[in-house]
Amino acid sequence: MSAHAVIAGGAQAWAVPPGRTELFGFQNARFKRDCTHYERVRMDLAGGVVGLNTCFLSLDYTLGGDVWVPIPIVLYTLIMGGSNVTQTSCWVELPEPARADVQFRVVGEAGNDVAAPSFSYIGVHFAGAPRYAANSLGGAITGRDYVFFGGSQLGGGGDPGEFGTLDPAVSALLDPLLLLGHASGGITLVVNGVTITECDPAEHGGELGFLYALALAGKAAGTRLVCRYVEGTNAAAWVTTHFATVVADVVTHGLTVAGVAYVLGSTDANSATTVAQLDNQLRLLDALKRAAWPDSGWVVMGQVTTDTVSYPQLVAARAVGERRFTDTVDGLRAYVAPDPVFALLQPGDDQHPVSAGHVLEGELIAGPFLAAGIPG
Repeated sequence: MSAHAVIAGGAQAWAVPPGRTELFGFQNARFKRDCTHYERVRMDLAGGVVGLNTCFLSLDYTLGGDVWVPIPIVLYTLIMGGSNVTQTSCWVELPEPARADVQFRVVGEAGNDVAAPSFSYIGVHFAGAPRYAANSLGGAITGRDYVFFGGSQLGGGGDPGEFGTLDPAVSALLDPLLLLGHASGGITLVVNGVTITECDPAEHGGELGFLYALALAGKAAGTRLVCRYVEGTNAAAWVTTHFATVVADVVTHGLTVAGVAYVLGSTDANSATTVAQLDNQLRLLDALKRAAWPDSGWVVMGQVTTDTVSYPQLVAARAVGERRFTDTVDGLRAYVAPDPVFALLQPGDDQHPVSAGHVLEGELIAGPFLAAGIPG
């Protein structure tokens, strides 16, 4: 999203004419904007003195010269309601010809040349395609280097022995590849700094499910998957402390990261306070990810638990995560709903899946990467 402030500070009055007229009757409210990647536009304004009840502001664009084309935005000056009240138009579609490097101007219309509304701020905002559709999985680099991070709900995550036995088919397929190593056409799996050479569902079921899905698709050869898990962590802890360790892991192993996966922590659902902070923490976490590996794909999964006693705000926290990672204006990458894992929870433990559940979790994460062709 981008914004252009036409007026910022200091109310200015204007007796708006009946016909469509450039703001204040001058050319000083024109601006150039490259709108190649934008699809929608809206305006907002704040003002003091109201105008005629028919009077409104709008926006024009030109491809060159003095031929101006109206954009159907209407902001009535009658209902401004004071200098500290901001009125915002709805989003309107940016015309296809305007999705280029074009010039805009703010205009007024339907006044009477007498009533003079005053404006303290006029802003023009542009929005583009969803990031997760335009710049993320579909636009990520291809490659076979991946990063996973999260708490105990991703992988096996630090509760050894809790998750039962692994399907023999998974071990039979992956163990030879783990022993071979990526340099020889196999797989390298590193969990918390330790290179794994044998399948162990108690420690890394999610990773094995991910690698298993790649292997079944014929995309496992040469894969490197580096994982970092810290039990009981929420998004804020990853932002302030642990993400730097993930970056160091990537540097140590020389990865060119094509895909990143993160599972939201249950402790983000502890209380209304943690939920209220979650959106901003996820925004900050995404910024760190984009700074570290800007060309990589980004798959995020909601909390993999049904324990609403320990985590009473679980539904609300999942909703925050889903909005953050699918919002069409400010959203990111992809969001993988965890619901299919619920049926595989271990009896008596509603905080973690059984081994088969973690394997399915990894397969769900692999799905978007495979669909986008990231493994090549």
